[in-house]
Amino acid sequence: QGDGEGLLAAARIPDPCAWTARLPATYKVDIELMQAGKCKQQSQHLFTFRANEIRQNSFYQTDLNGNYRRWVLRCVQHPLDDVLSDGGEQFREEGLACIVINPTAEQCNLATLNGVAILSIVQQSDAEKTISAIEKINAWGSVMACIIDGDVETKAIDLNNVRIPIGCRVSDISKPLPAWAQFCIMDVANISDVSACADWQKMPVIVSDIRSFEDCVTARNQCAGLQKDVAAEGDYAGYCIFTTN
Repeated sequence: QGDGEGLLAAARIPDPCAWTARLPATYKVDIELMQAGKCKQQSQHLFTFRANEIRQNSFYQTDLNGNYRRWVLRCVQHPLDDVLSDGGEQFREEGLACIVINPTAEQCNLATLNGVAILSIVQQSDAEKTISAIEKINAWGSVMACIIDGDVETKAIDLNNVRIPIGCRVSDISKPLPAWAQFCIMDVANISDVSACADWQKMPVIVSDIRSFEDCVTARNQCAGLQKDVAAEGDYAGYCIFTTN
C-alpha cells in the first residue's frame, strides 16, 4: 500500500456478513511476508465484521448493506461453559446474551465460533489493566458491549480505538457519568429517578436486577418480567438479570 512507517496491505471481500448470534460469520486471514521469493513470516487471524452500534439511546444491528434494526439487549449471568455445552443453541433460541466477568481470549473465541453473544464486565485494579483487558476482547464479534466496573481513572482518549460500546455501572445518579461512557447499566431500584432526568435520555440505559432462574426459558421470562416491571417508567435499551451482586 505504498510508503509508510510499517507494512500495510488490503484485500477485497465480496458481500461480507456481519457477525450475529444466529449467523456467526467469521473470516480467517492468512498472511505471508515474502522477501526475495522466500517466506519470512506467516500468521493466521480470525476476525469478524461487527454488527452492533449505538444510535441515540438504543442499540442497533446492521447487515452491512445499510439496513438497521433496533436490538434490545437481554442478558443473564450464567457460566459460559454451561451455555456452550449445547453449542449455545438454547441461548440463541431465547435471544439471550451471556454476562461474563473478565472473559478470556479462549472464552471469546468459543463464543464467537458458536454464536453466543457476550456482555463483558471488566473488573481490574487500575486503568492500565482495564484498557489492556478491553483491547483484548475488542477483536471478538461475540462481545456485544463492555461494562467497566469499579473506580478506575480511565480516560476517553485511551478508548478511541475500541469498537465495542463501552458502558459504566451506575449506583449514584447524582454523580456525573465518565466521559468515556456510551451507555449505562443501573439497578431497577434507581430507575424511577433516572426517567425524570433528561440527560439520561441521551444514551442507552440498561436496567438490571438480581433474580434467580432455572434454565434458559425461565431466564428469558425473568428478562421479560423485568421489562414489564419498568414499562411504566420507559422503554429501555436492555434488561439484565444477575444471580449475584
